[in-house]
Amino acid sequence: GGGPQAILTDRGILRFDPGTREAVLESFHPLTRASSPESVVEETGWPLRVSDGCGPTPAPSNEELALLRSMDPQRFWLGKDGGD
Repeated sequence: GGGPQAILTDRGILRFDPGTREAVLESFHPLTRASSPESVVEETGWPLRVSDGCGPTPAPSNEELALLRSMDPQRFWLGKDGGD
């Protein structure tokens, strides 16, 4: 089956439970306002489930940042600091 595999937000990454198809918080972005899974849940408009292994989203590698910067030369998505 097709369909989305994940939801990427400015707070974290949600993946879908294969049994229930419910979106579940897999990781939170600690360099944003999402300082914990609980802070993501508080800012969500529904009772968001958190995975047992939920942790901080790893920072991108230098290679990943270079690729992102090459795809966003106007810094629309990365912001003025370019993801630094």
